[in-house]
Amino acid sequence: MPRFDGFPYLVTRLMSSLYNITLLPEDAPESTLVRLAQRQLGANKLDTCLVLASDRATFCWADGRIEPTDVPPCGGTLLSRRLALSVDLLRTEDLVQRQEHLDRLVANGRAKGTYFFDNLVKGGRNGTREELERLNGTQAEGLPRGLAKCGQCGDWRGECLDADPTFAGIVMPVHCRCQNHNACARCGGRLYERRLNANFYDPRDRGIWHVPGLAIDHKCRTMVRATR
Repeated sequence: MPRFDGFPYLVTRLMSSLYNITLLPEDAPESTLVRLAQRQLGANKLDTCLVLASDRATFCWADGRIEPTDVPPCGGTLLSRRLALSVDLLRTEDLVQRQEHLDRLVANGRAKGTYFFDNLVKGGRNGTREELERLNGTQAEGLPRGLAKCGQCGDWRGECLDADPTFAGIVMPVHCRCQNHNACARCGGRLYERRLNANFYDPRDRGIWHVPGLAIDHKCRTMVRATR
């Protein structure tokens, strides 16, 4: 990720090597910025980092860990305006200038062309001998063993083996629609119809499909409002 110096801001990891930057008010107390970062993490359920300076940041991991650091995230590809904050921001001159700078940085990255390599095993893991024996084969109508229908949404969930020989021996987590926990911090709407960076089972082709973080298509109100 190119070094962006428009502090303060949030960096949200959408997927491997792809990050969204959300600008924060320059004059807000640090305690307020920390609360905004925690709200963002709580809604998006994506790893988030509050960057305050070139040598000061706080990682807020999706598993609940909070980790101060003097090495802010760097490397990968940048996006912006993909995730709304939980609050409106006043459209100050400083915010406008920093957003324009960020937009140019994002545009320059796109002009160079980008290739993304997401999780090559779709979030799966090597199965134990017991798991491979238990999950081998199918249930009725070709349903992979280990999957069960959700009593609430009627979708499939659980862990199973992928019929694709590319993933032989890999136990795949499968999530139903109820387990889609990636929400907009502003309005609470889902960021995508399926859980991000996760798998779902499609009975039509009996495939296990992976949804990358890049799939976000939620449209919310603008992240800033005009000064009145």
